[in-house]
Amino acid sequence: MRIRGTAGNDVLLGDIADSIIIAGAGNDLIYGDGLNGPYAPIFPEPGPGPVIYGNTIDAGTGNDTVHAGYGADSVIGGDGDDLIFGYGVIAADNPIRAAQARDSDLADTLNGGTGNDSLHGGGGADLLIGGKGNDLLNGGVGADTLTGGTGHDIFQFGAMDTRARMPSFDTRGDVVTDFRHAEDLLDLTPSSPISRRRPPRSSSAPGPSSTGPASRSATPSQTAIPWSRSSPRSSPPRPRRPMAMPASPCSARMRWPPRTSSWAELAPAPGHG
Repeated sequence: MRIRGTAGNDVLLGDIADSIIIAGAGNDLIYGDGLNGPYAPIFPEPGPGPVIYGNTIDAGTGNDTVHAGYGADSVIGGDGDDLIFGYGVIAADNPIRAAQARDSDLADTLNGGTGNDSLHGGGGADLLIGGKGNDLLNGGVGADTLTGGTGHDIFQFGAMDTRARMPSFDTRGDVVTDFRHAEDLLDLTPSSPISRRRPPRSSSAPGPSSTGPASRSATPSQTAIPWSRSSPRSSPPRPRRPMAMPASPCSARMRWPPRTSSWAELAPAPGHG
């Protein structure tokens, strides 16, 4: 299936077969597998599931959003600040099912092109190329290869596991090919895998100064705010009350921890010992 967009802002929907989508100009919204793409069976769904094909997508110029699909897809973002997901979407409004489908995605090749892009691989051994600009690269699960290209890039490995509701860090087998200490950042901060958090501005580009909110050292996800007595939004943990001990040869009024300084000072209750 071949789909070609216009010079305006398009919504382009592929289908379950392998699609070739050329978006053209404009801020486009592209779904390689449509709005309910085929994905690997999710428990307790019966197997073996549908055949999953890969899509080829050229987003063109403009600030585009691409959901490539659940096959082995190839995406070129082109010029503009693009948001590219290697996986697709499913109709079921269930974050757990969506996360399972995302993690079952096959290996993708995502190239952001020129601009400040956000690339999210999903499942499989993905190849992510940021290109020119300040890019964010998150390979997801699988042994991924991440190449930031020119600019101040962020390589993100921390995410919130939707199923376990706790941070997960997948770095097994991942390779960053061009990390530069003076320019790039390894981000292990737990964050949503679908967040569109943009990399900071270049220090040479116009915009807020290096001490402003857009500074690399002042982004909310990288700044730790310790608790203090004057903090209005936090409070120290309350100490637990001591638990009463059950009836035993020792006095029933004894509490844990004992108020005595040593076990030798614990006197037996009357009638025992």
